[in-house]
Amino acid sequence: MTLPGIGNSISFGQIEAEFGQNPGRSLGQYRRQDPSRITAQNPTGILSNSSPSTGLENSALNLPLDDGIPNSGEIKFSQFRGKQLNVIVDYYNDRENLNKQDTNDFTMAATYRYLNQFRENPSRVKVVGGFRQRPEGSLNSDFVLSSSEWQGGKKIIVHVNQTVGGKKDGDVTDVALRTGVWPTGTNLSVDVGPSGYLTGAGGDGGGAGSAGGSRADDGGNGTSALGIEYPATVSSVGVIRCGYGGGGGGSGASNDPSDKSTTDFGRSGGGGGGGAGLPAGAGGAGGVGGFSGSGLINGEAGDDGSLSAGGDPGEAGAQRGATGGKGGAGGDFEAAAEDGVEGDRADDRAYRNTPGIPGIKGSDGKAIYFSSSSVANSSDIDAANVGGRNGGTATGSFN
Repeated sequence: MTLPGIGNSISFGQIEAEFGQNPGRSLGQYRRQDPSRITAQNPTGILSNSSPSTGLENSALNLPLDDGIPNSGEIKFSQFRGKQLNVIVDYYNDRENLNKQDTNDFTMAATYRYLNQFRENPSRVKVVGGFRQRPEGSLNSDFVLSSSEWQGGKKIIVHVNQTVGGKKDGDVTDVALRTGVWPTGTNLSVDVGPSGYLTGAGGDGGGAGSAGGSRADDGGNGTSALGIEYPATVSSVGVIRCGYGGGGGGSGASNDPSDKSTTDFGRSGGGGGGGAGLPAGAGGAGGVGGFSGSGLINGEAGDDGSLSAGGDPGEAGAQRGATGGKGGAGGDFEAAAEDGVEGDRADDRAYRNTPGIPGIKGSDGKAIYFSSSSVANSSDIDAANVGGRNGGTATGSFN
């Protein structure tokens, strides 16, 4: 439970019920640097399962039980008033480039990781202080956590301090990481550390149109980074960023330049570049069906995007009035994705079904999705960390 606040009595038994029983059953041992905890076998005095070894702005090994409880020096009962057990959910020490596409939807919900992945790998959840295990509970299919052991409230810190990405499905409402819904009384925070890079997936570039005038493909949409389903404080000294849209494919065209010659010319379009994100968008395929002449007859494929950069578009050739349209560049933090370019035929005497229609750029995802306006209004977000080309915020259902 949240310990009694100012104006109410507080007992050692209540402190033990919230934070667990320390070996000496003394108030002093709740200090992280209490001398009695420092031994030859444990020179730091820090218990296993007490805090992460990285991140949290370089103070993780020295977190207090809760804000305002001292790690050293004088410690008093009054310093425990209104305090809660602190529990850290680990998104900082997992596989390299952890992403929803390569794992599954469940592990990217913080409530699931808290409850179920702890059973598989206890290091995924850290109880600050290390004097007790994290409270048990149950989880429904909507990632709503219920617990009879919540005792009125706990402080949950979802800590991201590595690269975490989403799933490349073209759905802007698909989030890489979601908070889940926590029991009433939870003080929830999402902390993105200095090595944290939380991002959606990039959209694929659109495939190019043929020299015969087929419509080019649109670029794929980027997906979103963080879904918040319970009021939270979000702080970041790292990156919270959407996945970016892929560029549209360019269209092709063919041309009959002369009544005096039987030689006509055709040029297909270039593919769109992939959008930035994790996983990044793939470049779109170049066009087909080009004919006659030299040089670039069929358009090039677009380049793949990367974590932080959109892919370059595929170029297209031109000869004797048949001009293929290049693809659109993939989007990233610096610039939005681009539509594909329409091809061109110089004469009207033939190939009137060309040029084809170029592909449209994909949309960017969002940095943060809120499940409802009430959750959004009750959350504390530093807009500077998520606004502008980071993707901004939206409210509505998400996956």
